[in-house]
Amino acid sequence: MQQTGSTGPCPFRGGQKERLDVITAFQYFPELLREGYINVASYRLNLLLVYVFSVLGAIPTVLNIVRSDRNAKTFSQMGEEG
Repeated sequence: MQQTGSTGPCPFRGGQKERLDVITAFQYFPELLREGYINVASYRLNLLLVYVFSVLGAIPTVLNIVRSDRNAKTFSQMGEEG
């Protein structure tokens, strides 16, 4: 299996494997990008894909909400006429 990026020791905590909370891990993220542990081009492409698929998933959701609101108004008007 081929690995990408640097295979050297981790630059944080002296190369020791320690558990990090999410906030601390996000603080290290720019450093990992600068040091080359994360491929910047791959990261940007994956981030773009996350945004594109989020928008594509939001469109049907918004359309369903609009349709259900339109149908809710129609049913309430029909009930008032009787």
